[in-house]
Amino acid sequence: MFTAYQIIGPVEAGCPTCGVGQWVKSQPANGVREVDWGVETFGGFYAGKFEATRADATPGNAITGAGATAGSSDRLKVAQYCVPWTNINWEQAASTSAGYYPAGNSHLMRDDEWAALAVWAMINGKTVFGNNDYKGVSIAPTSHL
Repeated sequence: MFTAYQIIGPVEAGCPTCGVGQWVKSQPANGVREVDWGVETFGGFYAGKFEATRADATPGNAITGAGATAGSSDRLKVAQYCVPWTNINWEQAASTSAGYYPAGNSHLMRDDEWAALAVWAMINGKTVFGNNDYKGVSIAPTSHL
């Protein structure tokens, strides 16, 4: 979990270079809470780094991907160097994801979780390119939020 502060009145909050609505990492030094800046706590979830694949998929070579198989199981696993599970509709993906980990602790990301991830990336100066290391920039999505 993390806390972020949203700028309402940039000058009053002591952040004249900030835009209205911008999220920042530190509590503004000036201004009035809920007038010049707001505060919100986000997170409390884990976002996996690798795409879901079928439980019987086999990983391939770490560099070329050679030898990876897609599998045919109706259960999932999350593993590196495997073929991602494709051609699955939203209802099937939601159901399969929910069954991955008992007690309802696994699910497709909800809107509030996507928003938390976006705010976290913004206040930490990260650019989100997906679940890879595109252009040497990664948000290290195996981190707990």
